[in-house]
Amino acid sequence: MKYWYEMLLRPVSIGCQPKGFVEVIEAEGRHGIVAYERELTVEELDDYDMKAWTVLAK
Repeated sequence: MKYWYEMLLRPVSIGCQPKGFVEVIEAEGRHGIVAYERELTVEELDDYDMKAWTVLAK
C-alpha cells in the first residue's frame, strides 16, 4: 500500500520532503504528490508542509 501526500508550498526537491519516497506525480495537487510505503508522522507533515492526499486521477 502506498500513502500519498500533497506538497503544499514547494515542489519535490532535495530536502523538501522526508527521505524514502517511492513515487512522485507532479501533475496532481498544488505542487505535486509524493508516495511513501509508510505513513508519515504529524511532525513530518508539519515540518515539510505536506498533507495527506486521497484523490488520484487516472
